[in-house]
Amino acid sequence: MKYRYPGISLGVTAAMTVAFFMLGATQVNAQKEYCSSSTGNVGNGYHYEYWSGGGGSACMTVYGVDATFKATWSNSGDFLARIGLKYNETKTPDQIGYFSSDFAFTKSDCSGLTYIGIYGWTNNPLVEYYIIEDWVNAQWKSPPSVGTNKGTITVDSGTFNVYQNQRTGPSIHGNTTFAQYYSVRQKGRQSGHISISEHFSQWASKGMQMGKLYEVKLLVEGMNNGSGTVDFTKGTVVVGDPTRALVPEISRGQRAFFGNGNARGVLSLISLNGAKLRSMRLNGSEPGFVSSDNPATGMYFLLLRGNSKAPATRALLIE
Repeated sequence: MKYRYPGISLGVTAAMTVAFFMLGATQVNAQKEYCSSSTGNVGNGYHYEYWSGGGGSACMTVYGVDATFKATWSNSGDFLARIGLKYNETKTPDQIGYFSSDFAFTKSDCSGLTYIGIYGWTNNPLVEYYIIEDWVNAQWKSPPSVGTNKGTITVDSGTFNVYQNQRTGPSIHGNTTFAQYYSVRQKGRQSGHISISEHFSQWASKGMQMGKLYEVKLLVEGMNNGSGTVDFTKGTVVVGDPTRALVPEISRGQRAFFGNGNARGVLSLISLNGAKLRSMRLNGSEPGFVSSDNPATGMYFLLLRGNSKAPATRALLIE
């Protein structure tokens, strides 16, 4: 008897109804270039926003494929180019789901100071947040005018310095005072997977609370009269399943391992009629398991209910 995870997505209603979704080809739109502050929809549920201030020149090219884009700037005082998911400030990240991103980019002829990673805002409290995967200029490991060093966290096999700051200036609600949260990867990288919600969770454990979500986006920010080009050749931001590291198949009598140590919450094996067969808690410090003894052959699903109020699900075929 073996366990397999079919390439389908499962959604669960209160009556445990299973809905099957087929993944189609990525929508491709004509690329567009923006060289002044602008915002709008890209397609496939993605939203872009470009902001520039402080002199110099900068442009953002939106490719229209997932969240990919290119940013080019020269002697820029400050600009932000970003694509991802936009919300209406009515729910917290936990109420929406588990956020993650996959990315790859190239950078060339870069100078000045630059952030590359995940960016967004929440409201009530008003927070500007950064998950910085790479930077230009080594001193940029520490954000400017850092208010409080909150220690370090480990996410996606990397160590991040965490900072909390307070600033008065431009925001999504005009010029006002707001909090800033930073996770800054100690050793930068140009591709990989970002467990965005894991940063949110670990920030909360340090007293850094998120508000109602405005956006979660891939970011390039250039400042301090620098120049350069950053080109995202791969970019996605999704609300998905934190059990993405499931082992493809095991034999009866072994233990099925779920997650790579980052997943948190209660993992349950559920029959299609809604009966909970067994469950265990994942504490985020080591992979969890559910014993493969006893279940009959057939279709089941795994339900992970973690810090998010939206459960993550995955199909499981025992044959």
